[in-house]
Amino acid sequence: MRRTGSRKQFCSRLAAQAYAFAGISLVSDPDYCSPEDLRTSGYLVEIPDVELPASDPEVAFWKTRANTLTAMSEATNAVLRAARRRSNSIQSLNDIIGYLLAHPNEDRHLRRAYEKSGYLTVWQLELTKSGWQYDLDLMQAAIERDPAGAASMEEYCRELLADLEGGRRFEINYSGYLELANRTGLSTFRVSAELYARLMTLHRMRVETARAWLAESAGNT
Repeated sequence: MRRTGSRKQFCSRLAAQAYAFAGISLVSDPDYCSPEDLRTSGYLVEIPDVELPASDPEVAFWKTRANTLTAMSEATNAVLRAARRRSNSIQSLNDIIGYLLAHPNEDRHLRRAYEKSGYLTVWQLELTKSGWQYDLDLMQAAIERDPAGAASMEEYCRELLADLEGGRRFEINYSGYLELANRTGLSTFRVSAELYARLMTLHRMRVETARAWLAESAGNT
């Protein structure tokens, strides 16, 4: 407890620091706390019965679906492992930016790490899994198969259109990596800019598809 704080993070600390940043001290020391400290915090209450039962067909269906969260986590960890072989000071993907600026000769190694990890192509899994979000015909076909899902589809579309900042992070990252790529000529920054350009395009497709579905739905009522 007397050690100087580091940039490394763990779950209970992250949760406590997030609440502390918002002005709520869940524990006496947000920088050093355990899951048990959070569990017994006077500011938190346990919510019972939060699980819903799943039928055998539902379980079977979801087992066939690609888990993009797991894929992204594994790809990110693979990139970080490769980066840490060069410097153990790298704790997050953002640290790679500063490291590359200071060590441009490592550009090829880090670009290959991104490419081999699958980090640059995880979006393909999501597109395959949720193709209806990007195609009006597929969205309409889904409702034709299950008319009872129309209300949920409308809710999804309205929430997507109401989230004005939804694609903002893609735009920010694209602009940042493009500027770095143009300034340094490093290929790691270039492939990162290309990734976020793709994610920007996909987000716009989702928004346009949702808007079109709502407009057509309104016209049919």
